[in-house]
Amino acid sequence: MICVNCGFLFFEGEACPQCGAPVAESKETSANGNAAVSYMSVFENFAPQPTNEEKPHTVEGFKPAKPAGPVIETGATIDAVSGDSTSDSASVTDISAEESAHARSRKGLIIGIAVAATFVVVAAAVVLLVYSTFRSRINKYNSAMNDYTNGDYAEACEQFAELGSFRDSEDYVMYCQVTIEYLKVDEYAASHDFDKVIACLKAYQTIAKDSREAGKVAELIAEYGNVKEGYEYKDRGNYLSAQSEFGLLDVLECDYASEYALCGAYLSVDSGEWPQVFVYLYALQTGDYKCDFFNAPATEEAWTIVSFAESNPVDYSALTDIERILEPADEEQETLYSAAMNALRYEYGVKLYDDESYAAAMDIFEQLGDYSNSKFMYDQCEEHIGDIETQYTLAQKYYDDGEYYKAKKTWEGISGYKYSHQTARNRVQSMPENDSMKIEPGGSVEFELVAPHDLSALVRIYDQDGDLVAQVFIAAGKSTVLNLDGGTYEVRFAMGTEWYGDKGMFGADGYYRRLVTDDNELVVEFEGGCAYNFYLHLSFPVDGSVLYNGVDGM
Repeated sequence: MICVNCGFLFFEGEACPQCGAPVAESKETSANGNAAVSYMSVFENFAPQPTNEEKPHTVEGFKPAKPAGPVIETGATIDAVSGDSTSDSASVTDISAEESAHARSRKGLIIGIAVAATFVVVAAAVVLLVYSTFRSRINKYNSAMNDYTNGDYAEACEQFAELGSFRDSEDYVMYCQVTIEYLKVDEYAASHDFDKVIACLKAYQTIAKDSREAGKVAELIAEYGNVKEGYEYKDRGNYLSAQSEFGLLDVLECDYASEYALCGAYLSVDSGEWPQVFVYLYALQTGDYKCDFFNAPATEEAWTIVSFAESNPVDYSALTDIERILEPADEEQETLYSAAMNALRYEYGVKLYDDESYAAAMDIFEQLGDYSNSKFMYDQCEEHIGDIETQYTLAQKYYDDGEYYKAKKTWEGISGYKYSHQTARNRVQSMPENDSMKIEPGGSVEFELVAPHDLSALVRIYDQDGDLVAQVFIAAGKSTVLNLDGGTYEVRFAMGTEWYGDKGMFGADGYYRRLVTDDNELVVEFEGGCAYNFYLHLSFPVDGSVLYNGVDGM
């Protein structure tokens, strides 16, 4: 049976299972006496209704046959008055009337059959049209449902929409549209359109198949709410609250764990904890977003990062290793990396400047360019180096003149110049041999001089006019003899462990003394023909025993 209300095809029942409309069946009796079901009953409303007034039956294209003329048999007589025939055959008048009646009856039957046949043809055509339309809609519905089941929601949506209100097509149009949007959640999340993400999830929640699935969607809605707030806090620079929101995630933890680490890096920048920035950047680089490696570094690179972060004071020399290890993955990480690296290099430059290592500091400030006041610091270094080069020239002049100690002290005063300390150290001369540098006029007075076991000594003897008359170098623990004429002399001596030539002698670290009498006189009278022994040591009387603080006066 086919429902005339909705067109649904069914085979039993007194009402349509699709729309509930009642349908009456018409039955005929088959040749064997059994009742046969006729599916034409649905067209009973189209049958012609009988009327009291007879109307001529006409069928388009149908012409009734011409009736046959009267037949008059020979020998028959017709009663003109009464119309009675005198023969055994019917009168002409009676035969003609009977033939006319027969013709009319036959004509009506033919017309009725033609009308009935036409109605049957039309009804059959209508049945075929309705059935064909219904079957087409059923096929499209099944095709749409197949696409929906296979996940081709766009094609399914288009076919359900074409079916209009057929069955539950309108519902499936909505299901398809919601599912299509639901499948774009990741795309919307990637573009940070979290309002649309949440809207899609809420729509999908309404069509979830069971409570468990609906519960999962509800959890996603809540977590994407945390993600949205996390990014909003981050955009406003409230990295602590942002990190807290990202830290609440469970299902989405892996998707946004990197944001947790990034917020930690931003917090380290805000607090000036520059080495800690590198810890978070290494966590992002290795995927260890919770920085578990910090407590148990398993690689050499991890050890380098951790050691640098824990160094106090900061080990600026490790910055070269940090540059080799870290590779920022995107613009945001590059910004954080540059902020930390520039700040630490600037700090290192300032430290070198304070240590008077101007050349090294100057290189760093030059590389930093416009960062902070690097240009100003560069100019300061350049000014100091200009002074240093002047001092370096002076130190070199001292050296060339044999004033090795003055050269050394000048080089030590220009510590910002490259290799200045090493250069100064190299100004120390080899210690002279015992009894070298000797000057003696000869005479009957014999001076025997003995140096301490750990100090070398230079002895100089002056006459009353202040002229140098005798000199000798005595190696540590050694002795020597000078011969003089009798007379009054001033004896000066120097002792030390580093030798800077006859002008610098033992430098500022040497000991410089004068020989004094028991009455603290600086001049001593020696009688001719006598021998004198002197053991040089540092236990002479203090008063008058120190010649000068420096080396001048020997």
